[in-house]
Amino acid sequence: MGTVLPRFLREFLSYMLLHTFPNRLLPLALMLLTSLATGACQDVSDWLVGRGATPLATAAPTPQVQQPVAPHVSAAIKEGRLYLKEALNGASLLYEPWVDYPTVQQVKDTFMATQQVQSQELGVAELPPIDLFVTWESPFNLFAGQNQFQHPSWLAGFAVYGLAEGRALDARVYINAQAKGLVHNTAHELTHIAAPALPQWLGEGVAEYVAVRVDLLIGTDETDARTLQARLKVRQAAEQGRLLMPQELDAFPWDSPPDYTTLDLAYAEGWQMVEYVAAAYGSQVLSQLVAGYAKAPDESLATFETVLSRPAQEVWQAFMQHVLANVSPAEQVGDALCRLTSQEAAEADLTRDWNQFLERSNRQNPVQDTQEFLRFGQRWAQLSVDVADTVAPGDAGPIKETLFASVQTMQRAMELLAQGSAAAANSSLSAANQGRLLAHAQLQRAIRERSAWLTCAAPLPP
Repeated sequence: MGTVLPRFLREFLSYMLLHTFPNRLLPLALMLLTSLATGACQDVSDWLVGRGATPLATAAPTPQVQQPVAPHVSAAIKEGRLYLKEALNGASLLYEPWVDYPTVQQVKDTFMATQQVQSQELGVAELPPIDLFVTWESPFNLFAGQNQFQHPSWLAGFAVYGLAEGRALDARVYINAQAKGLVHNTAHELTHIAAPALPQWLGEGVAEYVAVRVDLLIGTDETDARTLQARLKVRQAAEQGRLLMPQELDAFPWDSPPDYTTLDLAYAEGWQMVEYVAAAYGSQVLSQLVAGYAKAPDESLATFETVLSRPAQEVWQAFMQHVLANVSPAEQVGDALCRLTSQEAAEADLTRDWNQFLERSNRQNPVQDTQEFLRFGQRWAQLSVDVADTVAPGDAGPIKETLFASVQTMQRAMELLAQGSAAAANSSLSAANQGRLLAHAQLQRAIRERSAWLTCAAPLPP
């Protein structure tokens, strides 16, 4: 008896045969048709989880655990493209047929976890109807461009919706299935639908706040690095006077940012501001902000100031003080490594100047050379003081000691040269170079271990 194809698979194969020839996807359609015709996939569940052909019966068959697949999967054509469609709690999940099912399941798990966190943290009991699209990168970038995003490749997800009475209408969320951080990106974009009336800077901050808690709930391994990276960016901006002020964030061109670095800082600052507000004013303040802006949608800071009972500028000043004063042990080690990186770069510059001096040195004028030796000795002595003054906790401590010893040995070599003790000076120079190479290797290793979040302003010299 012939195999009866489920309706959505008949639609899928018809679409492929009509629209893909002579595209490379035609073989996929033919393979599916052949597999079904020969009984390789007995039902929809087998095809979705990729189970192989039914094994022949044996005298002692081995039981197999089959991954459960949600029923009610259908085919849908949206914007001229074919998707598989599943109903979620108040949403329609639409994914391209070639998106693997573990990815789809992770999106579904994230959807449920996000609703839980939104209810607890934002007081949002349920989401409005959403079409949640999960696609590969190429169509995702196409959709982003069609929705007026100027830099689609910078995005991992985006949300599109109308706004009426503080609620999202005709909501669509697009997720790049091939981008890193699928759980985080999905939770972030779904939160825009949950709190659509917030000013964009605050909405981005709240979306990150929710997404990192969904990460923790599901158990991804990106949370610590993501948090440390954002905190470092904001703290460095505060130290350098680059932190965006309230009016600057309020007017920030999110859809057409000037550059990726500024956009990255805007996201990090919005998120860290929300973390600070929730910690300083109580977790209920986020629910009050979401409800307040839903009642009176407004891109200004007025509702923000009303809920917090303080001018935005005053909140920002307190936020900056908090960012600079509250540094975790891991961040303290990172700061020390960055200071040591700057000092190693200074030593590399000083070594370059020393080598250039040797190339042009007039060996016939020992008095002039002696004066240069003394000047170089003073420069290495100052660098020695800078390294000694560096607070270096954790594994930054041994690196500091190695670098300090190298710099001091160079200082001693200059003194010996000024005294005319060439042999002893050459021995010190050799020891200093060995110490410098060791410090460089130790510093490289320590920064590489933290590369997921630690970025120093001064790069390591080669």
